[in-house]
Amino acid sequence: MCAQLLNMQKLELEEGLSNNYVFDIAQDNKGFIWFATAYGLNRFDGTKFTTYMNDAAEQIVTGNDVRKVKVDERRDKLWIGTRWNGVNVFDCVTEKFSLYQYEPDNPYSLSSNNISDILVTEAGDVWISTFDAGLNRFDPATNSFRHYNTSLIPGLHSDMISCLSEAKGGNLYIGYLNGGFTILNLRDNQVVNYLPGEQYPIASVHEVLCFYTDRDDTTWIGTSLGVYIFNPQSGAFRSLGDIPNVPETLLNTGVNSILRSSNGRFWMGTSSVSVILIRIIWMMYGKVEAGYIIYV
Repeated sequence: MCAQLLNMQKLELEEGLSNNYVFDIAQDNKGFIWFATAYGLNRFDGTKFTTYMNDAAEQIVTGNDVRKVKVDERRDKLWIGTRWNGVNVFDCVTEKFSLYQYEPDNPYSLSSNNISDILVTEAGDVWISTFDAGLNRFDPATNSFRHYNTSLIPGLHSDMISCLSEAKGGNLYIGYLNGGFTILNLRDNQVVNYLPGEQYPIASVHEVLCFYTDRDDTTWIGTSLGVYIFNPQSGAFRSLGDIPNVPETLLNTGVNSILRSSNGRFWMGTSSVSVILIRIIWMMYGKVEAGYIIYV
């Protein structure tokens, strides 16, 4: 699997993980590792798991299909997105949960309970995207949300959003379920769309699953059919398949997560179990010692 042995720990049902389908991973300020899974939220202390499940008798998580868990370092909280039941917020100090959901009679509530992604920006802003009702920006002063959708910002391509990322200058990358993405300038709400069509091959039929913006503002885009590299200055795309010696495992396969380690290597979570495990280990221990990863 790799040219040098790595100290890996396998974490599955037998070790206490509530479900092996892991959508997201985060580490809080206390060092706990959190796993968002298809059946429950899990906290790992290095030895054992604590599982948080929906319980009508207690105010814990409102849904067991947990898709996102993001750290809010400024507020010492975790933002937890569920597939059908809104957003739960875990206070790492009090260890209590609070809840945000769609309220039909409240125009300042979440726009939908169907959460696709959560982004905490460098400035501390919290953005929440939905699969069916656009974007939400949290206002901590009023404990409410401002909506961004195709009705309020006509240039947006769709309200069916799959993922979010922060670009240089505070711009927002917005990926769509039906292909393509938008760069939203938050200063003036101007948009630049890269949508389905011959001009942008990335957007033909590919669901955009994730973004990673590099130090030089180059953006790596994971899609349902591989990875594309985007230069926002020129607007040019390059397929990862155009790069020599890229393993076939990363071609024409869904790439759900991309990150870059401190040693400059890229790590990509795909449908391949080996790659996902490598991504989990990097997230848990902060780094991987020298050694080249061979995807199989």
